This record gives sequence, structure tokens and C-alpha cells, in this order.
Amino acid sequence: MMTVQLTLPGVPPPYESGTPKVAMIDVAKGFGILLIVLGHNTIFSSTFSFVSEVLAAFRIPFFFFMSGVTFSIARRTLGQVAVQRADAWLKPCAVVLIVIGVLKIALGVGTPEGLLLSLTFATGFTFAWPPLWFLPHLWLVYVFTAALLIKCPRLINTLRKRIFLLICFGLGGYYLLHMFSSPLDNPSCTKQLIFTMRLFECGLPYSADLLLVTALYFLIGHFLSDAIKRFKPRRLEMLFAVVGLLVLCEQFPLSLDLNAREYQDLLISPFQAFFGIFAMLGFCYYCGKSRYITTVIGYFGRTSLFILLFHAPILYWILRNLPRWIDSPLVVGMAAFVIPITLSLAAYYICRSSVVLSTLMFPIKPKRVERRASALYR
Repeated sequence: MMTVQLTLPGVPPPYESGTPKVAMIDVAKGFGILLIVLGHNTIFSSTFSFVSEVLAAFRIPFFFFMSGVTFSIARRTLGQVAVQRADAWLKPCAVVLIVIGVLKIALGVGTPEGLLLSLTFATGFTFAWPPLWFLPHLWLVYVFTAALLIKCPRLINTLRKRIFLLICFGLGGYYLLHMFSSPLDNPSCTKQLIFTMRLFECGLPYSADLLLVTALYFLIGHFLSDAIKRFKPRRLEMLFAVVGLLVLCEQFPLSLDLNAREYQDLLISPFQAFFGIFAMLGFCYYCGKSRYITTVIGYFGRTSLFILLFHAPILYWILRNLPRWIDSPLVVGMAAFVIPITLSLAAYYICRSSVVLSTLMFPIKPKRVERRASALYR
């Protein structure tokens, strides 16, 4: 039986606050998805540009780091990890892509080739909703990490080997990522709808060109998992992390957007991310002391799959249309944060209440787990 809650779980029950030991992790997962939604809000980015830059410096690394913290092989094989995570993430992602693709074809604004491309290449520049790139890539990170832990344990069985491997990932990931174009430099990387070799100018299938960078943060989180679960920040360390993050972002205003292939400095970008991750851990630790905050924010973490799936089109529609009727950027910006999350949660409950939608959007529970669970009530 799988005993670990993953960062993007499938069909969680209504959230209940966890034990104090894991409250920080519950809160961290919730804030992780909220930061991603906030990062897509262009009104927030333009109004609070420096704050937006600071959050962008660690937002995605923090999400992968926390995914690594909660990741466990347990007694699963590599095949089981791949199938279970595909069932949890690739299946609902494919369902959404197919529905969007079929609707576009019916309306005459899409093609079967475009739909097939999005399902097979599975990167942001092939998706109608670019933020969906995260799900196929997260699946790839899980399978890659599971393969490393199961098939190559000798590469990570000492601290020195782990450090050496992480350094190699940091170096290799930086240079591999920069072998591909950013949409800021190559407009064709904004959207690709047909199979051509130009696809490989912009990235690899499942965003595999980002794998070493994302696996770096994922593995650090995994290696430090036990320490993170016992984490208790000190105020001086928290102050140092926050000041370090602010100073680095002020002196080196770098952009970090992995979907756009932007990871601008080999040393500064990781240091900004690490300072931000440490500061967020401390912030989540103190938030986790409140049962109310843990319950509310932790719930967003439990339903983060649906927030990730559905927030983008709603958010973009609000930013594009609401200013026609409301002449207040603050109100529009707040609506573009609250409404997409609310409607995504509504989609979660709609899918949960339908047998068909539940089968399509949530992972299928293994029969042996169901048998063991039912045996407990006999």
C-alpha cells in the first residue's frame, strides 16, 4: 500500500488538518499552488513588479523541492511508479487536452494534428493552456527519480556521491536548457500546432530539456526529507534567508521561467531559489502552528491538481474581459486570483460527484488497497 501523500494527489477526501509534524508540509503544498496561480496574474506582476520577481525566483523550484520531500518509493517498482503517476496526472491532463482539442476542431479553429501533437509532445508550447506543461514534466521527474533510486542506488549511497551528482545536475541542467530557444527570442516557441523539426528548437517532449534542473530541486528535497519534517527555523536564519533573497533579487534581477526556458545564471539563480525555499519553509512552519491556516491552505494543496488544470483559461479570460466593465486593476487582479481557484474547486466537486468524471479525472484505487481497507471494517 502506498503510504505517501504526493504533491498533486488525485482524489483527496475533504481536508482535515494533519499532525503538527506534517502541518508545515501541508501548508507548503497549499502555498505552492497558490503562488503558481499568482504568478500567472499579469496585473499582480505589473503592479508589484519587485515582489513578483522575488516570488518568481523560487516559486517553481519550491514546488519541485516539496514534491521531492513527499516522494517515496516504498515497495513499488519503477513500472508501478510510472503507471500510478500516469493514472494520477497524465490521464486527467490528456482528458482535458482531448476535450479542448475536440471542441477546437468542431469550431474550426483546431486540427487533429494539433491535438495529436499536444498529446505526444506534451510541452507548454504545444498546449492550448501552457501551464499544463507541469503535469507531464512532473510525471517525467518522478519516473526519472524512481529509476535513479531503484536502478542506480550506488550513485547516491554516500553524502559525497549525492553532492557530486547534484553538482552535475546543476551544471548539466543549466547548459542543456540553454541549448533551446525561449519564446522571448524565438516567436515560433510561443505556439506550435504541426509536427516539424522546429519543435526541437524550443524543447524536448515532456519538457525533458528541463529535467536536470527540476530533478536537482526535487532530489535535494528528497534527500533532505527527514530533516525537513523535523524542521524548526531560527529567527536569525530566517532573517538571513529573506535578506539574502531580497539583496540577490535587487542586485541581480534575473528571470526564472522554466516553461519559457529562462534560467539565466548558473550560480545566482540557484542561490535565489535556495534562499526563497528556506524562507518559505520557515513561513510555512509558523503558519502550520495554526490549525485554521493549516486546514484552509492545506486544502488548496490537496486539490492542487484541479487548480493547476483549470485556473489558467479562467484567469486569462478575466484579465482580458473584466477591465471592460470594471475600471479598477486592484479589483480585477483580486478577481483573477480568487475566481479561478474557486471555479477550479467547483470542477473538483463536480468530477467527484460523477462516476464517469471521477474515473476519468481521478486515479483508480488499486484493488489490493481496497481489499485491505474493507478488511479493516469487518
